[in-house]
Amino acid sequence: MFHRTLTKLSYSWQEKYVKGMDETAAYYTQFDDVEYLWDVPFLSQDKTPLAMDLFRPVGRKEPYPVVLAVHGGGLIMGDRRMEMGLCRHFAREGFLAASIEYRVFPDVDVRGAVLDLAGGMEEIGRVVSSYGGDPERIFLSAESAGVYASLFSVAMIRSERIAEAFGGKDPGIRIRAMAALSGMFYPARKDFLGMLMKGNTIPKKRDGEGYAGFLDAELEEVVCTLPPMLLVSSRGDFLRKHTLRYADFLKEQKKEYRLIYYDEGKHLMHAFPSLAPELPESVAADRMILQWFMEHD
Repeated sequence: MFHRTLTKLSYSWQEKYVKGMDETAAYYTQFDDVEYLWDVPFLSQDKTPLAMDLFRPVGRKEPYPVVLAVHGGGLIMGDRRMEMGLCRHFAREGFLAASIEYRVFPDVDVRGAVLDLAGGMEEIGRVVSSYGGDPERIFLSAESAGVYASLFSVAMIRSERIAEAFGGKDPGIRIRAMAALSGMFYPARKDFLGMLMKGNTIPKKRDGEGYAGFLDAELEEVVCTLPPMLLVSSRGDFLRKHTLRYADFLKEQKKEYRLIYYDEGKHLMHAFPSLAPELPESVAADRMILQWFMEHD
């Protein structure tokens, strides 16, 4: 159901998006306060060739703390360059930032995205020192559906069973803390989002053998692998109920977390810290994200 519609939407979005992102990249690179390293290659854990973009501080002392950035897009669209503004902010504050590519529908379902992100994490562990980053100080910032996929890539670090179920392996790094911006935590709920996701980007049934049995953000084996979590949302976020529900869940589980929720102003849209990085509220939220990371450094 919806397979043909989602396929058309994905291809149409990607075609229209490329020109806009090229213009944004040209705009950012006119400033010399960040070094931009585009299209750094890596392999997904299923050996598919992919790429990441690196944003390196200028005039800062090495080694830099490292933040991995994961874009959103409902697992049907999206591009690593969506994180340019956020990554540039991180780099200006002294972090080596890496925006990781992952494949989306119809090329793969969520399993492919998870393996792609795990491959990016694995590559960062191998090469980050050569770019001035500290392999012992790695953090993660993800938005929307990127949060959902990242949960399972991160779980693969500490759970051999989850890694095997996805057909991957431990990426070999440690994520000290994570920021989830407008996270999509519940894509299989009985609502319109669930109707779109099930059978397309996620399996219809989330039980039985294989990775489908682990696709639950509240599953104990997933939750026990989580790093300290910072949750960010707003009144104008169409997935705000996901964030608020997951914050309540983490509180019940006595997991370390913090919730930043902007209750006023519908102009603060979904994933505003990364999608609208120039807003004053975005700048403030980005500083709180970095503060969260530094508290766990």
